[in-house]
Amino acid sequence: MSITIQKIIQKRMSSVVSSKATSCSAVLILCSGFIGLGLNHHSFAEDDAKPTSEIKPVALVKTQRPTQQVLADTMTAYGTLQNDPNSIYTVSLPQAGQIERIAVSVGQRVQHGKPLVIVKTDPQVVASTTQARSAVTFAQGEQQRIQALVTARLATQSQLATATKALTDANATLQALQQQGGQYAHQTLTAPADALVMSISNQVGERLPAGAAVMQLSKTGGLQALIGVTPDMVAKLHAGMTVNISVLNSAAPTVSGVLMHTDGVVNSQTGRIDLPIRLSQPLTNSFRAGLPIKAEIKIAGHKSWVVPRNAVLQDEQGSYIYQIKQNHAVRTSVQVGLQTNANTAISGAINPNLNIVTLGNYTLQDGMAVREQAQ
Repeated sequence: MSITIQKIIQKRMSSVVSSKATSCSAVLILCSGFIGLGLNHHSFAEDDAKPTSEIKPVALVKTQRPTQQVLADTMTAYGTLQNDPNSIYTVSLPQAGQIERIAVSVGQRVQHGKPLVIVKTDPQVVASTTQARSAVTFAQGEQQRIQALVTARLATQSQLATATKALTDANATLQALQQQGGQYAHQTLTAPADALVMSISNQVGERLPAGAAVMQLSKTGGLQALIGVTPDMVAKLHAGMTVNISVLNSAAPTVSGVLMHTDGVVNSQTGRIDLPIRLSQPLTNSFRAGLPIKAEIKIAGHKSWVVPRNAVLQDEQGSYIYQIKQNHAVRTSVQVGLQTNANTAISGAINPNLNIVTLGNYTLQDGMAVREQAQ
């Protein structure tokens, strides 16, 4: 009985020891796991503490080879057709008189020799002309009489010279009065050329002194163009440049002209400088003064480096471009010349062997790595 109980007790103690050994092994395994985690955490912390390598950006750009050419531009300006000052003619009275009839009206086109005004000559001028004619007749007779006396040795050469002078003076007075129309009771003033009546200064019945202006004419085709140009544009122009002119809202063909000069003052109303253009050929009657026009002037610069407008940048240091050297952007300062809608003429220390960045330059910095896009 006692032996049996003793065996049972020994068996249970073995079971307890085995259980404790198993628990200790589990504890040891768990502890080793935590130690391993700690070691691994320490390794991760060390990895995070290590500095990462710096990443340099590479820009993708489009480029082209530097090229030189003569850049031409077309300047557009607007203005009106004007009467050419050299074509304006003033009709005036050659002598004092009274206007009896005006044969034309303002805006009317007249042909060469067409009557304009009929004037009744001042009676005093007519009387003076009659007297001058009589004086000439008397002087002629006196000169002939003295000539006969000189032949008969009854008068001197001095007396003959005096008589000859009197005849000359009488003829001069008569011619002057005749030029004033004194030989006519009525005089008709005619158009000196095909022209347009621009203005009439007087009315029928008015008495006017000699030399008084009656009307103003503009000879047909005597038009010029007047365009307004901003002061900064004037520096690109010079006298003698060819200008192509077209009338706005008209199907009329374009006509050419020549820029007469570039001098002028700023128009206080438009803020522009008015420049005259002499037309190369007379205009038809359909063209009138005051019509609005568009003028195009071709401006050609000298041979220079030409790049797309987007290739040129600006900052506080001035204008510049980027060129590519060994896959890096190199800033190059330039001076800007003539510009068109698409291109710009530049000058400066441009290396003809290095491509110029034409697209993607806004994100570049001097020395930045780039990759050129395939053309």
